[in-house]
Amino acid sequence: MRTRRTTTPALFVAVPMIIAMMIAACAVYVALNQPWLGLRFSAAASNGVKIIHTAPNGPSAGLAEGATITALTAENGNRIELLPLDAVEDPDTAANYAIFNEFLERQQVIADILRSPRVVLSLSDGRNVTVSPDKRRPLASLTMDFWIMIVIGLLGVLTGAWTLAFRREADVARIWALNGVALLLSTFPAAIFLTREIAVDGALFRLLSTVNFAGSLSFCIFLFALFLIYPRRLVPLYLVAWFGISIAVCTGIFVSLYVVPSFLGRVPSVPQWIGYALVLFVHSSLALGIFRYRLFELEIWSFRILFYVMGVLIF
Repeated sequence: MRTRRTTTPALFVAVPMIIAMMIAACAVYVALNQPWLGLRFSAAASNGVKIIHTAPNGPSAGLAEGATITALTAENGNRIELLPLDAVEDPDTAANYAIFNEFLERQQVIADILRSPRVVLSLSDGRNVTVSPDKRRPLASLTMDFWIMIVIGLLGVLTGAWTLAFRREADVARIWALNGVALLLSTFPAAIFLTREIAVDGALFRLLSTVNFAGSLSFCIFLFALFLIYPRRLVPLYLVAWFGISIAVCTGIFVSLYVVPSFLGRVPSVPQWIGYALVLFVHSSLALGIFRYRLFELEIWSFRILFYVMGVLIF
C-alpha cells in the first residue's frame, strides 16, 4: 500500500515565510538603491520643501534643520523648482489624476537630478549650496516607519500560512492566507515610497503605487469574502460581536485619520504606518478568536509549531 506524502505544518509555514523574507530583502535593496542627500523633508513649507532632519555624516551635513530648499540644479544645468507637493508621502491624496501624474513626472526629474555627481541646492534665503549625493542610501537611513511596515507584511504572511497549514481544506483558512499575502503586497511597496528621501524614479513609483493599491483592494475583497462564509458553524453571539466590533472600530479610525482628510483636500496628519498597524490588528483579531475560541478548531499544539518556526526564522 502506497503511503501518501504530505507536507509537514512546520514546512508549510516556513516556506512562505522564507519567500516573504526574500521579498522583504528585495524591498530593502530597492529602498537603499536610491541617491541620498542625508536629509529628511516636510511638505509644510509654503514654497519648496522644508528640511526636518540632517544626517550628521551625510552629504548635506552643513545644512541646518528648518531651512527650506526651493530648487535643485544638476551639474548639466537641469533644474527644477521644488513644490511642497514633492515632499508629500503618498500621492493618493492628490485631488485628481492630473496632479497625480504631475507628481510622478516631477519625481522622475528630481530623481534624475539627484543622480548628478554634484547638485546645487537653492535655499529660500538666497544661498546656493553644492553637495555630492551618495549613490546609495545607508542602511541606517531607513526610518522606523519602513521597518514597521515590513514587519506588518511579514506578520500577515506568517499568520495566514500558519492557519492554512492546519486547515488546508477550509475555505476560511485559504481566504485568511490570501488576506495575509494581500497585506504584504500593500505594505512592502508603501514602505519604499512612503519613506523615500524625496524622490524615486517616476516609473518605479507608479509600479509601487499600483501594487500597493492592488494589495489594499485585495485585502478588502478577501475580508468581505470572509464575512460571506464566516462563521459556518454556530458560535456565541459575543464572539461574532468581538470580531465585528474590532473591524468596525479599526475601520472607523482609519477613515477618520486618512480617508476624510483626503476628501477634504488635506494631507493626513499621522504616519501611514499607523493605518497599516490598524489593518494588522483587524487581521490578528481573528487569530485571537482562534486561540481563545478555536474558531477553526485548531489544536493547542499547532501554536507550538508556530513558535518553533518563528524561533528558527529569527535565530
